[in-house]
Amino acid sequence: MHHIMFATDDYYADVNSLEEDGVPVMLSGELQATEFQLFDSRATLGTIVELARGDALIPDETIVVED
Repeated sequence: MHHIMFATDDYYADVNSLEEDGVPVMLSGELQATEFQLFDSRATLGTIVELARGDALIPDETIVVED
């Protein structure tokens, strides 16, 4: 499993809590109307944790992923 995403009731408080606990931020950004941060919690939880806030992502049919 690569990561688990959580949509939180208080995004900024939860982000601050993980940062204060020393969990490193791997990536942060915005995609469409969603703000997110991925935290490297592999040492303690065995996976990456993503916190997100905003609207659901709309599939982009212009992106083609080839096997």
